[in-house]
Amino acid sequence: MRTALLVITIIFSLSANAEESGRLAKIAKIVEAQGLHLTFQQQLDHSSAAACSIGTNIYRKMLADKGITQDQGNPRLSGILAQYLERCGAMFSTKELVDMWSSFYGPDLTDSDLNRILAYYKSSAGKKDAKASRLAMARFSQVMTIEAEKRMNASIHQLTRDLLDALAK
Repeated sequence: MRTALLVITIIFSLSANAEESGRLAKIAKIVEAQGLHLTFQQQLDHSSAAACSIGTNIYRKMLADKGITQDQGNPRLSGILAQYLERCGAMFSTKELVDMWSSFYGPDLTDSDLNRILAYYKSSAGKKDAKASRLAMARFSQVMTIEAEKRMNASIHQLTRDLLDALAK
Protein backbone atom coordinates (compact mmCIF):
# COMPACT_ATOMS: atom_id res chain seq x y z
CA MET A 1 0.00 0.00 0.00
CA ARG A 2 2.78 2.43 0.91
CA THR A 3 4.57 1.62 -2.32
CA ALA A 4 1.44 2.37 -4.34
CA LEU A 5 1.01 5.72 -2.57
CA LEU A 6 4.67 6.53 -3.17
CA VAL A 7 4.37 5.68 -6.87
CA ILE A 8 1.21 7.79 -7.21
CA THR A 9 2.91 10.70 -5.41
CA ILE A 10 5.94 10.46 -7.71
CA ILE A 11 3.74 10.33 -10.83
CA PHE A 12 1.78 13.40 -9.74
CA SER A 13 5.02 15.19 -8.84
CA LEU A 14 6.56 14.40 -12.23
CA SER A 15 3.37 15.49 -13.97
CA ALA A 16 3.31 18.78 -12.05
CA ASN A 17 6.99 19.37 -12.83
CA ALA A 18 6.40 18.67 -16.53
CA GLU A 19 3.44 21.08 -16.57
CA GLU A 20 5.51 23.77 -14.82
CA SER A 21 8.39 23.17 -17.22
CA GLY A 22 6.05 23.57 -20.20
CA ARG A 23 4.57 26.71 -18.66
CA LEU A 24 8.01 28.21 -18.09
CA ALA A 25 8.98 27.40 -21.68
CA LYS A 26 5.91 29.28 -22.94
CA ILE A 27 6.64 32.22 -20.68
CA ALA A 28 10.23 32.26 -21.97
CA LYS A 29 8.87 32.45 -25.52
CA ILE A 30 6.54 35.31 -24.53
CA VAL A 31 9.44 37.16 -22.90
CA GLU A 32 11.48 36.75 -26.08
CA ALA A 33 8.58 37.78 -28.33
CA GLN A 34 7.91 40.87 -26.21
CA GLY A 35 11.59 41.78 -26.29
CA LEU A 36 11.61 42.11 -22.51
CA HIS A 37 15.29 41.26 -22.32
CA LEU A 38 15.96 44.37 -24.45
CA THR A 39 13.62 46.48 -22.32
CA PHE A 40 15.28 45.28 -19.12
CA GLN A 41 18.74 45.95 -20.54
CA GLN A 42 17.66 49.49 -21.44
CA GLN A 43 16.39 50.01 -17.90
CA LEU A 44 19.60 48.61 -16.42
CA ASP A 45 21.69 50.90 -18.63
CA HIS A 46 19.68 53.96 -17.58
CA SER A 47 19.73 53.03 -13.89
CA SER A 48 23.45 52.40 -14.01
CA ALA A 49 24.08 55.71 -15.78
CA ALA A 50 21.99 57.55 -13.19
CA ALA A 51 23.75 55.89 -10.25
CA CYS A 52 27.14 56.61 -11.83
CA SER A 53 26.22 60.25 -12.40
CA ILE A 54 25.02 60.67 -8.82
CA GLY A 55 28.15 59.01 -7.45
CA THR A 56 30.40 61.14 -9.65
CA ASN A 57 28.59 64.29 -8.52
CA ILE A 58 29.00 63.32 -4.86
CA TYR A 59 32.69 62.57 -5.49
CA ARG A 60 33.23 65.95 -7.16
CA LYS A 61 31.35 67.76 -4.39
CA MET A 62 33.38 66.04 -1.69
CA LEU A 63 36.62 66.95 -3.44
CA ALA A 64 35.46 70.55 -3.83
CA ASP A 65 34.40 70.71 -0.17
CA LYS A 66 37.91 69.57 0.82
CA GLY A 67 39.54 72.05 -1.55
CA ILE A 68 40.89 69.33 -3.82
CA THR A 69 40.75 70.04 -7.54
CA GLN A 70 40.11 67.29 -10.06
CA ASP A 71 43.55 68.00 -11.55
CA GLN A 72 45.30 67.22 -8.28
CA GLY A 73 43.86 63.74 -8.38
CA ASN A 74 44.12 61.25 -5.58
CA PRO A 75 44.65 57.65 -6.69
CA ARG A 76 43.00 56.25 -3.57
CA LEU A 77 39.87 58.38 -3.98
CA SER A 78 39.79 57.76 -7.73
CA GLY A 79 40.00 54.03 -7.01
CA ILE A 80 37.07 54.22 -4.61
CA LEU A 81 35.00 56.01 -7.25
CA ALA A 82 36.05 53.45 -9.88
CA GLN A 83 34.91 50.60 -7.59
CA TYR A 84 31.58 52.33 -7.05
CA LEU A 85 31.10 52.82 -10.80
CA GLU A 86 31.92 49.15 -11.38
CA ARG A 87 29.34 48.08 -8.78
CA CYS A 88 26.74 50.32 -10.43
CA GLY A 89 27.24 48.48 -13.70
CA ALA A 90 26.88 45.06 -12.13
CA MET A 91 23.92 45.39 -9.77
CA PHE A 92 21.70 43.15 -11.87
CA SER A 93 22.02 41.17 -15.07
CA THR A 94 19.39 41.11 -17.78
CA LYS A 95 19.00 37.36 -17.30
CA GLU A 96 18.44 37.83 -13.58
CA LEU A 97 15.65 40.35 -14.23
CA VAL A 98 14.05 38.20 -16.94
CA ASP A 99 14.11 35.16 -14.65
CA MET A 100 12.67 37.14 -11.76
CA TRP A 101 9.94 38.69 -13.93
CA SER A 102 9.09 35.30 -15.42
CA SER A 103 8.59 33.81 -11.98
CA PHE A 104 5.89 36.41 -11.29
CA TYR A 105 4.24 36.37 -14.70
CA GLY A 106 0.59 35.42 -14.81
CA PRO A 107 0.08 32.80 -12.13
CA ASP A 108 -3.62 32.92 -12.97
CA LEU A 109 -3.07 32.47 -16.73
CA THR A 110 -4.06 29.12 -18.15
CA ASP A 111 -2.10 27.20 -20.75
CA SER A 112 -4.64 28.37 -23.30
CA ASP A 113 -4.16 32.00 -22.22
CA LEU A 114 -0.40 31.66 -22.63
CA ASN A 115 -0.87 30.19 -26.10
CA ARG A 116 -3.09 33.12 -27.16
CA ILE A 117 -0.69 35.69 -25.70
CA LEU A 118 2.22 34.08 -27.48
CA ALA A 119 0.25 34.00 -30.75
CA TYR A 120 -0.48 37.72 -30.37
CA TYR A 121 3.18 38.63 -29.85
CA LYS A 122 4.16 36.53 -32.86
CA SER A 123 1.58 38.36 -35.01
CA SER A 124 2.38 41.51 -36.97
CA ALA A 125 0.42 43.69 -34.53
CA GLY A 126 2.08 42.03 -31.55
CA LYS A 127 5.56 42.58 -32.99
CA LYS A 128 4.72 46.24 -33.58
CA ASP A 129 3.30 46.52 -30.06
CA ALA A 130 6.46 45.03 -28.54
CA LYS A 131 8.70 47.36 -30.58
CA ALA A 132 6.60 50.43 -29.70
CA SER A 133 6.73 49.49 -26.02
CA ARG A 134 10.52 49.11 -26.09
CA LEU A 135 10.96 52.48 -27.84
CA ALA A 136 8.57 54.19 -25.42
CA MET A 137 10.31 52.60 -22.43
CA ALA A 138 13.72 53.75 -23.68
CA ARG A 139 12.56 57.36 -23.98
CA PHE A 140 10.58 57.17 -20.72
CA SER A 141 13.65 55.83 -18.89
CA GLN A 142 15.82 58.64 -20.26
CA VAL A 143 13.37 61.31 -19.12
CA MET A 144 12.89 59.67 -15.72
CA THR A 145 16.65 59.29 -15.23
CA ILE A 146 17.25 62.97 -15.89
CA GLU A 147 14.35 64.06 -13.68
CA ALA A 148 15.25 61.64 -10.88
CA GLU A 149 18.83 62.89 -10.89
CA LYS A 150 17.65 66.52 -10.66
CA ARG A 151 15.34 65.69 -7.78
CA MET A 152 17.94 63.55 -6.01
CA ASN A 153 20.56 66.27 -6.32
CA ALA A 154 18.11 68.85 -4.95
CA SER A 155 17.28 66.53 -2.04
CA ILE A 156 20.95 65.89 -1.27
CA HIS A 157 21.68 69.61 -1.49
CA GLN A 158 18.78 70.38 0.89
CA LEU A 159 19.88 67.65 3.29
CA THR A 160 23.40 69.09 3.34
CA ARG A 161 22.09 72.61 4.00
CA ASP A 162 19.72 71.41 6.73
CA LEU A 163 22.45 69.43 8.48
CA LEU A 164 24.92 72.29 8.28
CA ASP A 165 22.26 74.71 9.64
CA ALA A 166 21.44 72.34 12.49
CA LEU A 167 25.09 71.90 13.37
CA ALA A 168 25.66 75.66 13.33
CA LYS A 169 22.98 76.25 15.99
